[in-house]
Amino acid sequence: MSNLTAGKLLIPYSRLARKKITKFSGPQGRIDKIREIITDLLRLERIELPHFVGYESRQYAERLIDLAKKYGDKHEGMMEMADYWILEKDLLPKLFQVIVPRYENRLGPYTQVYKLPIEYQGKGIKKICMELKDNALPPIQAAIPNRNHNNSLTNILIDAYKKDYKFKIENKKFD
Repeated sequence: MSNLTAGKLLIPYSRLARKKITKFSGPQGRIDKIREIITDLLRLERIELPHFVGYESRQYAERLIDLAKKYGDKHEGMMEMADYWILEKDLLPKLFQVIVPRYENRLGPYTQVYKLPIEYQGKGIKKICMELKDNALPPIQAAIPNRNHNNSLTNILIDAYKKDYKFKIENKKFD
């Protein structure tokens, strides 16, 4: 039997993102915030949150699902870990009976992240939408699926260079 405990799920993450999460509540507050996000993700299967919290929480959610696939609900250490990271205990059966069978033949990743537009009326914080893959919710569509980048400065300069190059090549043919 492996010595799998709740502490084994700790994942190293950049100091900058960790600093933003722990700004007011310290290291334990950071862990509590991640636990709340994992619980919300398992309950709703799609959530919106600030990007610096979301990317760190995603790693923990992925690892929790991966270990749940590996060890199952009969393993004592896995049940202890799931009990620690999932705050609402009615979600434990959902993890092992709904989510783990959904990803049984998939290696990962189990979550999908979409960047959301920045709302400048508020604080201007970058936000993401994180969801579990293969959920029953309607798929997320891009706001502008076929963007036209013809008027960007880089593309204008490249087009001008192409025209200039073709002009030079044609003039050399006639010389």
